[in-house]
Amino acid sequence: MNPLEYPGYLTSLVDRLLFSPNDTRWLEIARSVNPDDIGISISALANSAALHAKTHAYALWGIEDRRRTITGTRFTPLAMKKGDEPLAHWLGRLIKPQIDFRFCKATIGGLQVIVLQVGHAFKRPATFKGIEYVRNDGRAICIDEKPSLKQRLLDILDEAPFEEDIAKDRVEGGRIMRLLDIPTWFRLAGLAAITDERIVFQMLHKAGLIRAGGRYVDITNLGALLLARNLSQFDHLKHKMVRIVRYRGRDRKRPCERPPHRKGYALGFASLAKRIRSLLPKTSAFATGHPRPDAGLEAAIRELLINALVHQDLRIIDEGPQVDVFDDRIEFTNPGKAVMDPARFVDSPPEYRNEALASQTRGLGIRAAWDSGLDKVIAIAERLHLPPPLFEETSKGTKATLYAPRASMEMSGGERLRACYQHACLRQITGQTMTCASFRRRMGFEEDENGTKASARILKKASDAGLVALETIDGDQDHRRESWLPFWAPRKSNFIALE
Repeated sequence: MNPLEYPGYLTSLVDRLLFSPNDTRWLEIARSVNPDDIGISISALANSAALHAKTHAYALWGIEDRRRTITGTRFTPLAMKKGDEPLAHWLGRLIKPQIDFRFCKATIGGLQVIVLQVGHAFKRPATFKGIEYVRNDGRAICIDEKPSLKQRLLDILDEAPFEEDIAKDRVEGGRIMRLLDIPTWFRLAGLAAITDERIVFQMLHKAGLIRAGGRYVDITNLGALLLARNLSQFDHLKHKMVRIVRYRGRDRKRPCERPPHRKGYALGFASLAKRIRSLLPKTSAFATGHPRPDAGLEAAIRELLINALVHQDLRIIDEGPQVDVFDDRIEFTNPGKAVMDPARFVDSPPEYRNEALASQTRGLGIRAAWDSGLDKVIAIAERLHLPPPLFEETSKGTKATLYAPRASMEMSGGERLRACYQHACLRQITGQTMTCASFRRRMGFEEDENGTKASARILKKASDAGLVALETIDGDQDHRRESWLPFWAPRKSNFIALE
């Protein structure tokens, strides 16, 4: 399932894009439905996304540009043709090299908005009818008009991702099987075992795991990170092994470090997640808060673990992912600053620092094909009445903390505000809104006057802190309904009718 097909995701995406600065160069508020203009836009957006280190760029139809209000559109790209050829097929033929793009329709406030999502250029600039375009000063221009911008784009596209670099070169064909667990890759990918070495190498080469040529094979960083039988056999990747430290108690005074997990991420992921789960003491808070927390807890551990692996800065070669296990929490830390504001992890489209690694983990069934997993972690925390997970930047990188079960009344003031904000985000991206009643249920408060008052106090504090905002549904005094939106969601004033 593509992210754009996830319930509520498309509406959340439009909401976020509406609040982007007016000079955002990877976003176009489109008006023209001329096929040539759309082709030019795709080329310009793909190149601009690469220039600004974005996974995707976007064009929106049905938006008034100056006020960024939703006016609706009658543009139907999926039904449109150029001659006798479907528009998308025609565009795909004329855009070189091949760029991933798709049209989607959102209905917001009863009005239709068309979203065009465009993948970033890769290896060389995207062209339409042989011409390279880029967005500049709010419009698409031929990039040759800006020589310095073109050179910058070429420099960026010339930088090979870390995953494509060579981890070990000139490996004889027979030895590669001792370094990489090829049969497991076939099994995880759902492929039938193949004994013809030539075909095996062709498939590994196509997947970016090796570079095959003649008698010798080069193993890429991607191939080693995923399939290494022992990462310490690859000198500059030995620090990328997952380090696990178990602490006795709730502080770092009594560490008990475990041997690092030496297998490649794809080979050892399932056992690594189980190993982390097994380190939680049976007498800790993790074992006493909920009648059956195990299944949800293990799912949350898997999601946070794979996020730490995929989003780490691989070019920080002397640091790797680390998992710290305490009696009352688990901390997942990956090297590198977050690619976006941690407060927007849940609603923002995924931005992968390591796209090839993310793609492979999806293809091997290790991570979901459509989301970052963090919304799932928050949903699990809500279902089990756990304190809200914490996502933050630290001096060591980006950290996610999963807490043991704890009664809502034992949460700190900051945790209650974070729970309120995350609940509003989760409701928004699933096409719902947060109400006092839904928040009361999330916190596990009693359905009585005291529970209602406790929920209302937290909602007011979250509103005062600028995390959520009150939205009143129109109606008379007795039939108005109040809901709460996360700070980034548009208010009703963003919606106006077609003339």
